[in-house]
Amino acid sequence: MKSGKISEAVLKRSIIKTVNKQGKQSVISRAGVGVDAGLFMCEEMTGVMASSCTTLAGAEEGLGAMAVHRACNSLAAAGGLPVAVTVQLMLPESAEEAELKDSMKEILSACEKAGVALAQGHTQVSTFVTERVISVTAMGSAPAVMTLEEDVYGSDLVMTKSAGLAGAALLAKHYRENLHERYTYAFLEKAAARQPEVSVLPEIKAVKELGVRHMHDVAEGGVFGAVWELCERLHAGVELELKKIPIQQETVEISEYFDINPYQLKGDGALLFLTHDSNAAISKLKAQGIPAVVIGRITDNHDRIVINEEETRFLEPNRVDEYEKARTWEKKVR
Repeated sequence: MKSGKISEAVLKRSIIKTVNKQGKQSVISRAGVGVDAGLFMCEEMTGVMASSCTTLAGAEEGLGAMAVHRACNSLAAAGGLPVAVTVQLMLPESAEEAELKDSMKEILSACEKAGVALAQGHTQVSTFVTERVISVTAMGSAPAVMTLEEDVYGSDLVMTKSAGLAGAALLAKHYRENLHERYTYAFLEKAAARQPEVSVLPEIKAVKELGVRHMHDVAEGGVFGAVWELCERLHAGVELELKKIPIQQETVEISEYFDINPYQLKGDGALLFLTHDSNAAISKLKAQGIPAVVIGRITDNHDRIVINEEETRFLEPNRVDEYEKARTWEKKVR
């Protein structure tokens, strides 16, 4: 199999189909494409318990923080409130203790920003890994179970912040000297400085107060991947307008350098949500300093269309995140 997130076909065939055969009555949200957090009942609880996990690998600075925020983002987007995380670190034999300390500082700082406790962890050095592997599980609760029966068709698809935010920041840091062949250090520092913006908890809290229930945090696979997963979860179609998707110039140019698609690049920091009153939601977010725009409309069919001026094409299921292609580029130039 290819590196990165596994294909949707493999996910459905070898994981989702098997997991859903368990038939556990306590599980509220069944495993599926676009379902990034689990909700399950527990006796003597008025609400439901929630959890979400993520695993990232690499030596890049900021990866530990991204793992914490990604797990918390996914849990919150599913309607839960993250309260604690557990962290598992797998290190190669070549790792130094200083690297471990830096990773933990980064993780603890992210926990503080997300307002969650580091409840438990495990660290191990293994001959079977060649780079750091970070697994984070966020845990919390949800006041009620989110159902999909409500009418989502015709609602606006709104996106906060910009596309490829996290991926461009990681690339700007990790390949700083390579990129300096074409861009100034000031340009690269501007892109790298956006990495701390990967939490979407503030915007989730804001739009939930307006009654927004259907959300999806952007992560692996970028904006295109997140839109596909959201529509797959809702059994809906979409008319996505490419020119309306916000994107920073630094992201565009860094993507051009690596010949990758910025709309399929790690997008942690952006949130997608559905609403029938986008003006109210966008105004509320703007008042809190969070940019948001309407990028499309949900339809009552299964056609997932990307509109680029006069050109129209179909959106495709998640493929390998473009960040992985950039890592492949590194191997080729060695």
